[in-house]
Amino acid sequence: MKKKINYSGIVGFTVLYAASVFLTAFLGFLHPVLWVGLPVLAAFVGAFSYFKVADQLQCFGVGLLLSAVLAGFLLAIGEFDMHSAFMMLTAGVASDIVRQYVGNTTLKGVSWGYPVLALGVISWIHPLWARPQWYHDGAESELGADYADTLVQMSTMFHLCLVVVLTLVVGYIGIRLAAKWMKSSFEK
Repeated sequence: MKKKINYSGIVGFTVLYAASVFLTAFLGFLHPVLWVGLPVLAAFVGAFSYFKVADQLQCFGVGLLLSAVLAGFLLAIGEFDMHSAFMMLTAGVASDIVRQYVGNTTLKGVSWGYPVLALGVISWIHPLWARPQWYHDGAESELGADYADTLVQMSTMFHLCLVVVLTLVVGYIGIRLAAKWMKSSFEK
């Protein structure tokens, strides 16, 4: 028996994904570590809405859909450039490829695909590592010298690698918790 797709649920949880990832960024105003840790925090928060969309669309394209909506929103409000949007979309497509390869209808496919999508949020803050002085100057004008100085101290390759690893791990934990707490039709 073919599962009926709930398109309004897909739209709602897609918007919720973009909103929850975006709102997580506001924690960065509290401390520079929370800004650099944005992808890690967003990986956890976004897992639940991703899970609901993936449960409805058990086919290629969930990662692309969610990354396109988030990137489009960030472009529209001036938080992104086209290079960052391309990076985020690439993570979305890579997520779909992983999920397709492992199994679109399986919990294992979602569990391995979602953390790859979560890496796309790093594109939002990648200039911290690609252009640290530019990033420092912007942060200093918005949040002050102390914030910017602390922020730029984390523009090392070690911190980038740490963010990548933690984003993957927390994304995996988040999606597994979503699977445990939410009903789904995924094959175990």
